[in-house]
Amino acid sequence: MHMARRVGFGVWPNMAIGDALAAVREAEKRGFESAWIVESSLTPGKDAVSYLGALAVSTQRIGLATGVINLFSRSATLVASTMATLDEMSKGRIILGIGTGHWLISSYHSITFQEPLARMREYVEVFRKLVSGERVDYEGKHLRVKGLKLNLQPFRQRIPVYVATVSERLARVAGEVADGVLFVLTSPAKVTELVKTVREGAESAGRSFDDVDVACYLPTFMMKDAEKAMRGARHTVASYGRSIHYRRLYRRMGYRKEADLLKDAWTSGELEKAIAQVTERMAKELVVVGSSEECLKRVEDFRRAGVKLPIVQPLYTPGDLDSNVKPCISAFGT
Repeated sequence: MHMARRVGFGVWPNMAIGDALAAVREAEKRGFESAWIVESSLTPGKDAVSYLGALAVSTQRIGLATGVINLFSRSATLVASTMATLDEMSKGRIILGIGTGHWLISSYHSITFQEPLARMREYVEVFRKLVSGERVDYEGKHLRVKGLKLNLQPFRQRIPVYVATVSERLARVAGEVADGVLFVLTSPAKVTELVKTVREGAESAGRSFDDVDVACYLPTFMMKDAEKAMRGARHTVASYGRSIHYRRLYRRMGYRKEADLLKDAWTSGELEKAIAQVTERMAKELVVVGSSEECLKRVEDFRRAGVKLPIVQPLYTPGDLDSNVKPCISAFGT
């Protein structure tokens, strides 16, 4: 069974750059629409922009997205300049995936985390104006830009913007201002709820919901070793549970007890204890795990829930593309 429909490819942040290039080139060959480079604001490591520069010059057709960068750690002016440059390098294939992150970044970037929703609205507006090549005078509550025109000729005057969210309030903002919304670790039932909020946001802004794409990261575990696949799935759900944002999301999806136990485990820094709190049922609801048939079927559940662009994100073991990454590309490619 092969999918002729839209599918994206997610690159884990621990993927060696050589392996990332090989995997994305293979995904491009197999008809994947876009590649999304994870950049973590929770545990800063490799940055997405450097990966995209390498991919821009070593691929031809596949869309290339930040998945996602943080609006507190980079100014809208810098991101407009960066994305416009990458868009020229890739001949018009760049997508800006942007998120608000969380209060922890205050202690990483010497900034204050405040009013993320209002900041997102202003950020997208300033980014769009700058990328279009116009001279910008903008006086917002959070962003102020005086008499600035980027010293470049935009390859495209509009670069798509996707807002990442796991909350209703930001989903609504995405519906109001963005070209797309990006979910992660969200069950099909929760996707349906969030999509309703995105639609309300779009309609409140006088936009058609059809003009807003709905993408969702789907961490995927399709190894022959079923036990290893399930451990990887549980490990991933537990790792996200370090963040209060994801624990809140787990609670909203009915995993209140697991969220509390994850908090206790991470407070004492015990990875194995954290993994033990994630049940098989919870893992199977939040990520894609199992045989190729089971994984293909599970992705269909997300499509039915309202995901227009599933982003298959195969677990990557350092130095190993064969056990999971290549099988996923093969199963989901055309």
